[in-house]
Amino acid sequence: MKKIFGLFLAVAIAAPMFMSCGGNSAKIKTQNDSINYAFGAANADGIRQYVIMADTADAKKVAQFCEGINDGLKKQTPKERLTIEGFRLGVSMREEISTGFLLGDSTLPAKHDLIVSTFEKALKGKDCFMTAEEGQTYFQTLLGPALQTGAPANLTPEQVDTVNMLIGLLNADGTRKYILAKDTTDKDIEIFVKGFDKGLNNTEDNSLYLRGIEISKNMYRGLSQSEYLFNDSTIELKLELIQKGLIDGLQQSSNAAMTTKEAINYLNTTMEAKTAERNKPLAAKGEAFLAENATKEGVIVTESGLQYKVVTMGEGEKPTAESTVKVHYHGTLIDGTVFDSSVQRGEPIEFPLNGVIKGWTEGLQLMPVGSKFILYIPYQLAYGERGAGELIGPCEALIFEVELLEIVK
Repeated sequence: MKKIFGLFLAVAIAAPMFMSCGGNSAKIKTQNDSINYAFGAANADGIRQYVIMADTADAKKVAQFCEGINDGLKKQTPKERLTIEGFRLGVSMREEISTGFLLGDSTLPAKHDLIVSTFEKALKGKDCFMTAEEGQTYFQTLLGPALQTGAPANLTPEQVDTVNMLIGLLNADGTRKYILAKDTTDKDIEIFVKGFDKGLNNTEDNSLYLRGIEISKNMYRGLSQSEYLFNDSTIELKLELIQKGLIDGLQQSSNAAMTTKEAINYLNTTMEAKTAERNKPLAAKGEAFLAENATKEGVIVTESGLQYKVVTMGEGEKPTAESTVKVHYHGTLIDGTVFDSSVQRGEPIEFPLNGVIKGWTEGLQLMPVGSKFILYIPYQLAYGERGAGELIGPCEALIFEVELLEIVK
């Protein structure tokens, strides 16, 4: 026996009864709409594989899961939230009671009527046989040793009745604190209890339906924090289109605007194009700098576009792409901002040449040991369109002053 609040802590995710998955008439008219729809559809394939899994061939189970998605992927009214939360606890309590025992102890029979009547009475604020604080203390005193050791409780019939009532009492206290929160008016509690009774008396298999609600509520929480998709101010977030794409993909609808595979390809292509367009002005700065720099005395340009200038030419061996080298370096942006420097740290660094940016892999192979070069690296040979860390933005050209101290191996 490991759980103290067996029923309360077992609350998972639940919701009202199943209905049709239809009803979303959102239309795709613009590229913004298509991106939202594709985002939903692209997520459907993974959900089918890893959540619904073997049940994907069962149309009824897929429909149940989709209904959970529909119910969870929206902003709920206070009444809807209370009904759903009540249903959740009702389903959880029914599942726990249906085992016939409490806390996994075969000597502690579950008494449905005592648990439920005490729970609803305490929830409505009616006087009970003891307060929640007293109940917690009594519960620990009576069952503490058994909970610690896992041994059977072996209680008297009267104690068994008390424990059942305590389960109801403590669940009511936890419900008020963690579910109802400020929603404690008589009307709110009445709505919650109706949902609770519905869940308690529901004999359907709710597992996929409830899983759908869990996933979509998490998705809603994440998406609703921003007005935009992908934090891109050019892509207005449209939950109804994300929902439509997700449902169409889950159901593999013949009327889907695009399949999950097409959605993934569309997103990749479209977002890459948007990123490239957004980064054009950033790339232009680096390109202008490198174009001017290439005309300066002593600067050599390789076929890849890498530029370098020899400060000191060493006389040692040159490394290969498979070599591990020890170097000192000082890295800046083209405006002189220092983003990394072993020189400033006072400690050289070792690394394999095939494990760094392309500009370093190429540039270090041009340097005999003992050399010091300045490398001017286009963004394509550095950190590309993504950038790196807080200081290196997208499409940043970089400048490194590098001294090759040793070929380690």
